[in-house]
Amino acid sequence: MPIAPIAAGPAPSFGMAVGARPQPDAAASVRGAEATECQTCRNRRYQDRSDDPTVSFQTPTQVPREGAYEAVRSHENEHVRNEQGRAEATGRKVVSQSVTVYTAVCPECGRVYVSGGETVTITKPDAGADRPDDRRREGSGRFVDVRV
Repeated sequence: MPIAPIAAGPAPSFGMAVGARPQPDAAASVRGAEATECQTCRNRRYQDRSDDPTVSFQTPTQVPREGAYEAVRSHENEHVRNEQGRAEATGRKVVSQSVTVYTAVCPECGRVYVSGGETVTITKPDAGADRPDDRRREGSGRFVDVRV
């Protein structure tokens, strides 16, 4: 559980015994501190930084903290599907795809939040596809071909 600042309750007097129960209003203010959002968290917005105009978050979008992981994960999965389609359209085969969702700690309240995501796609030429660039001289590129 992230550490949240504790709201100040009534100041203990020197006559308070060790282990004495806190005042009821102090306990309520502690619960209230955990439930409120700081200004930074309230103003947090998400926006796509890729060059893919077909995915969500093209404009800065505010997402509730509770739904941020699902929203970012879903957004990154849009990139996964798009990259699979691009690979198929260009005669390439997807070798690997991964999605990473990043988190950070809010400098104001200390809570962990979803700070973004990244999709990595690795493709290779599809060996079964007949493409013009595959019609090279036999042996060409086998070791190193350099033209000066």
